[in-house]
Amino acid sequence: MILTRRNDRRLGISGTDWVKNGDRWTITHLNPDGSLRAQHTRSHLSVVLPAEYVAGHVELGYATTVNAAQGSTADVAHGILTGDEDRQLLYTMLTLGRAENHLHLVTEPAESKDEEQFLPGITEQLTAIEALDRIIGRDGTATSATSERAHHAEALGLRIVDEYVEPGRSATTAQNRPEYQAMMKRISSQRDVDYVIVYQLSRLNRNRVDDALVMLQMDAAGVKLISATENIDDSPAGQMTRGILAAINQYRSASEGEDIARKLAHKATLGGTIGRAPLGYLNVKEDVDGRMVSAVAIDEARASLIRAGFELYATGDYSLERLAQTMDDRGLAVRATRRHPGARSVSVSKWHSMLANPYYMGLMPFKGELYPGRHQAIVTPELFAVVQETLKERSAPTRRDRTHFHYLKKLTYCGRCDKAGRRNPMIFTRATAKGGEYDYFVCMGRKRGECDLPYLPASLVEDHVVRHYGTLHLSDGFVQTVIDGVREAVADEQSSIRELHAVLPRKLADLDKREERLIDLAEDGLPQDKIRERLNTLRTERARLEVDVTQSGAALAAGAEVLEACIQLAADVRELYVAANDEARGALNDALFRRIYVDEDGVHGAELREPFAEIVDAGKVHEGIVELHAPQTDSAPDRGGPRTTRARGAVSTSLSHLVAVPRGKDLTVSTKHLMADLGGFEPPRALTQPAFQASAIGH
Repeated sequence: MILTRRNDRRLGISGTDWVKNGDRWTITHLNPDGSLRAQHTRSHLSVVLPAEYVAGHVELGYATTVNAAQGSTADVAHGILTGDEDRQLLYTMLTLGRAENHLHLVTEPAESKDEEQFLPGITEQLTAIEALDRIIGRDGTATSATSERAHHAEALGLRIVDEYVEPGRSATTAQNRPEYQAMMKRISSQRDVDYVIVYQLSRLNRNRVDDALVMLQMDAAGVKLISATENIDDSPAGQMTRGILAAINQYRSASEGEDIARKLAHKATLGGTIGRAPLGYLNVKEDVDGRMVSAVAIDEARASLIRAGFELYATGDYSLERLAQTMDDRGLAVRATRRHPGARSVSVSKWHSMLANPYYMGLMPFKGELYPGRHQAIVTPELFAVVQETLKERSAPTRRDRTHFHYLKKLTYCGRCDKAGRRNPMIFTRATAKGGEYDYFVCMGRKRGECDLPYLPASLVEDHVVRHYGTLHLSDGFVQTVIDGVREAVADEQSSIRELHAVLPRKLADLDKREERLIDLAEDGLPQDKIRERLNTLRTERARLEVDVTQSGAALAAGAEVLEACIQLAADVRELYVAANDEARGALNDALFRRIYVDEDGVHGAELREPFAEIVDAGKVHEGIVELHAPQTDSAPDRGGPRTTRARGAVSTSLSHLVAVPRGKDLTVSTKHLMADLGGFEPPRALTQPAFQASAIGH
């Protein structure tokens, strides 16, 4: 059993793990060159330790000091007490074993110098009770700096009049330390202090210039500086010692800062998170091969809300103030802290920094560089890029982060540019003139010199869109035909599903019999691997039968409900649109349209979303067919007969027979009934109607 005492990422044991300080290993092979192969006692992964590493950083692992054993556990632990221990170490010894803990107490003094090396605490003959009583009575808790200063003042017969504490602040410079500045101001102005006691000089400052300035100020005020742990005084030797300590403290501060910066940079290059994780993530501890390591996990309660915030801001319809208020209404709050234990809203400035933070798309920013992070992204790179463009646009010197809402924003495009083969959006803008505000839509191409479409008043564009909604009307006959067809199709499918449910028990019973036969074959000595493979296949088939039958009926019913809702919505959508408020109009526009092309004369064209595009196209085909087959007088006389008036008759327009496929501005129609009614079995012919062109195609 051995113990490795140094981290070495070059000695990898898996894709994510390596040899670390404190790992315990079992030697499996010794090599002639001094290297050895060892197996990790927890993960059971193996590694070859080079001879250089073995010589410098490997210890025997079956015994170790109490301090090195902290955090480890074993089934049975044996501890040796020498008499120097305190009650804290005794407690650690008694809690290392999961099943048993044994203490071995040495009560006789050493008989030779060799024994004194290993038993330094045993200098006199003691009974076991006396030795344990001394250990329990010895407190090994570290003394705080405050206690050290108090003890030192008491020893010198001094009275403490005040304490100045700056927790968590660096002593590198004195300018940004308010408590330090307050103390120096009191020394200079009130002159009610004779001594200043510090735990160490490094706690006062770590800069030689500041140290010299402090010495001059204190000398001028007649104040002496005392270190509770360092021997400095007013003698020449004491002053030289103070100067040397100041230089050493400055060197240590700079050296440690450089070392920390190097380690942070290395952590960032590996994708680790520096400091506390941003809002939407949590700093957690994960068990990796029996060792708890720091990691970052998604905060499920906040991540979806933050993603929604990015999506809302990307639309361009939200200012930072409106976004902060909206997300506050949805329940997003910052994490509680010791200073602020209650829930608090995310401020506008916080939202600005979050929206600009690439950490949310899975990258780790550090010192102006971006590194692939090990954390999970909350937003996609595409969404993050759109948000950055929006932030950049809003932060222009001539613009405030202010946005005007309009339900046609991001939807209308220039009809004149569309005719010219370009695609430019219409930008909503608000102008102030003659003491009032006026809303306009302007083509983006106009600003680039590509388009001469004038500014269109927002009210004119709104009227054009309302009139266009009137072209989406579906006839009552078409709506009823489609709904009846859908319900009939669902009823037929549900009947098939009920039949499938009826035979399901028989199929499942058959699977049970096949499983029993396989089990019997296994008992007869057939290969277990093949039997197990076939059993897994049968169980998979059973699960598929049960799940498919259950889900298919529910999915079909849900799809039918959605289709009926869409048909009924499109039946007279103009009336609904006119009666709706601005927010409802925006929702309708988003549901029906991808783009609306508009100019000063009206709506030039529009791109509908599915399934509305197919529904409207099918409705137009239906109207054309109805017009085509409406009762009409045939003025041409039959051969050898008088004039006759004949009705063309109704045509079935069930969705099972009618298929409309848009091709540019034309519609291709395939219908068996139409083919027979128009020309029997003769070749089809083209039919032209004012609103559409249809071609009857035979099969």
